[in-house]
Amino acid sequence: MSDSSRPWKRISLPQALTRIPAMLSGEEKQYLSWLTAEKFEGWGAVVDLGPWLGSSSAALAEGLKRRGGREKVRSFDLFRWEPIYMEAVAPIGREDGADFSDVFQREIGEYASWIDATKQDLTHYTWNSGPIEILFVDAAKTWDLTNQILKGFGDALVPGRSRVVLQDFRHHSTHWLPLIFDSRPDLWEEVESVEVGWSVTFVPRKPLSGPAGVHTDYSEQAFPLRAAEDLLRRRIASELPSNRHLFLWSLYNKCLRDGLSGEILRLQDEFTPTMGSDADPSHVR
Repeated sequence: MSDSSRPWKRISLPQALTRIPAMLSGEEKQYLSWLTAEKFEGWGAVVDLGPWLGSSSAALAEGLKRRGGREKVRSFDLFRWEPIYMEAVAPIGREDGADFSDVFQREIGEYASWIDATKQDLTHYTWNSGPIEILFVDAAKTWDLTNQILKGFGDALVPGRSRVVLQDFRHHSTHWLPLIFDSRPDLWEEVESVEVGWSVTFVPRKPLSGPAGVHTDYSEQAFPLRAAEDLLRRRIASELPSNRHLFLWSLYNKCLRDGLSGEILRLQDEFTPTMGSDADPSHVR
């Protein structure tokens, strides 16, 4: 995908959005704003799973604002502070496990009228509010939670029309996302991806429910190393050169999860020419 096919990169974002602490790249914020401004048609909901301090919700809301509509972004999060990785980006001093929904509301600022936020454990939730047009997923942090998101939101996705934006698709800590989605080309069509960042967007080709639909019991064991490596190598070959190493990290993480020390050593040899002698795929982000 060339720069000419990434029109969102021409968008200028307001300071009200860019000031919000985020784990998104600038291009990812541009993409989300472009998505709701240019591609949203209004027949379904805009849903944000895992907005953290509100940057993704605000970016989606920015697009709605630009198109002059009054639709809202439906945002779901546990709003439970995890300082081990959150504090480095937003040093607010909350204790481990503390609620931070008040910080979310403060940070979204002028976008509040376009965002409807709900404190929700997604492992126990099923969407029942009609079709979803745009589903932004930054909450698929485990195999089980990914399965539940597919189960709880899948029936609301309309074949050929709904967009599913996977924010962690390229990140090594969620290596199951490329395995799950790339293993089903009959079910998922990739339609957009950012150049800088981890987000890749898919449209379902057919209904997710039924015997030919999506599985909801994916696991590490469902993808033996050889099958996983085949999928990730194909993904590496199709990616921009600047992003190929990200899926090599995903493969490395898969080997770590499977406890395959010999394969880990083999992959470490690949990292030297790819990323330099001091590259360490286990310490990224």
